[in-house]
Amino acid sequence: MKLFLTATFFLLLIFSASSQNYCIKNRFSSTPLFSDSQIEKDTNVVFAVAKHWNSNVMDSLRMDVYYPSDAIETLPKRPLIVFAFGGGFLDGSRTDFTYFCKEFAKRGYVAATIDYRVGWNCVNGTAALLCLCNDYISMYNATYRAVQDFNASLRYLSFKSAKYKIDTNYVFVSGGSAGSITAMNAAFTSQAEADAKLSWVHTLLGSLDSSGNSYPKRYKIKGVLDFCGAVFDTSIMANNADIAVVSFHDSSDCVVPAYHGYVINCTGNCYNLFTVDGSALIYRKAIQNGSCAELHINPGTTHCGSNQNYVIENGSCFLKRVMCNTCSSSRYRDQKKIASCDSLASGIERGSGSEANGFKVYPNPARDVLRFDFINPISSGLISIYDDNGKEVLRQAVNGRSLVLPVLNWNKGLYLVRLESGNTIQTLRVILHQ
Repeated sequence: MKLFLTATFFLLLIFSASSQNYCIKNRFSSTPLFSDSQIEKDTNVVFAVAKHWNSNVMDSLRMDVYYPSDAIETLPKRPLIVFAFGGGFLDGSRTDFTYFCKEFAKRGYVAATIDYRVGWNCVNGTAALLCLCNDYISMYNATYRAVQDFNASLRYLSFKSAKYKIDTNYVFVSGGSAGSITAMNAAFTSQAEADAKLSWVHTLLGSLDSSGNSYPKRYKIKGVLDFCGAVFDTSIMANNADIAVVSFHDSSDCVVPAYHGYVINCTGNCYNLFTVDGSALIYRKAIQNGSCAELHINPGTTHCGSNQNYVIENGSCFLKRVMCNTCSSSRYRDQKKIASCDSLASGIERGSGSEANGFKVYPNPARDVLRFDFINPISSGLISIYDDNGKEVLRQAVNGRSLVLPVLNWNKGLYLVRLESGNTIQTLRVILHQ
């Protein structure tokens, strides 16, 4: 037993030493940290070769990768975000998400936009014309192929993690419309769930994780940035409570419904294709699972109508809170600007329990007062406290070795305490109850 505990202790030390802290002020935030000239790009990178949807021709699938230049990058690793374009699984281009990639790279991510195989038994056209298509089996197959290709891109990038300085424990997936459907199925759908939903497809197209290349699956998806996407059924989320989701959707979207309904049903009587559960139901299911989730629902009928910069800024803030372990679930309407993620998460050094490297807070949970003990005397510092909505409820200058704050009349709940002193920032979470 002693030998086992000793081995476990050293494994924990190794894990702690190798883990990366991404709670860095101004990085991964609502505003860019780097300029356009400081971003490198690798274009036309072949990551997989797979059979065309209706022939034996082999398609070379490519991606474009954007990342902060090694000349200015200070981190040994950084998180990855991968985008897939929309287009009804019929058309679209990876260049549709070039702007998103550049903006996320300027915030400190490695960002990639990928090809995936498109095409099914329907002609391209408007949503009204697509309503005339009735081969939903072929559309299911197209969706499955897209997920295969998305998974292949993640395997490739994890294999190239040293080249791009990717932390494979912090992978995020995203896309728009059909691309978001693809990303969410890549995050949530297991092979067993796919086989249960589409009984024929595994035999027809192979497994979800073996198409296109033979690189091993060595990555961890931490979250999804969903831009007007959906899943076939939210039940696939049940065993994935550790994956966070931030969604942006128009409430009356008729192409991909925000709630439950048929895709591409803008005429109101188009029932030829399949049904999905949209972002609003995804948010509800995530909350039921105990996952962290955020929903931005925009009243209106436009498909993917949210402003791109709004999606980028608030999406990046949400992902930063996931990385900082300060994520809380919220719902927003009308694309109203929310509090900067740096007001809550920037510079966070996560402590354990009620003690961080620089200070101690007690009692925790607290009832009437919070007491602070500072390990080293503080000549000029600042305590900031935020509620679980990210709202600052107190800002207090501090000096000396201790501080007592009355909290008797505060609402019960979870609070984040942030101490700035010199060039260091430490945070702890405390609970107040009455």
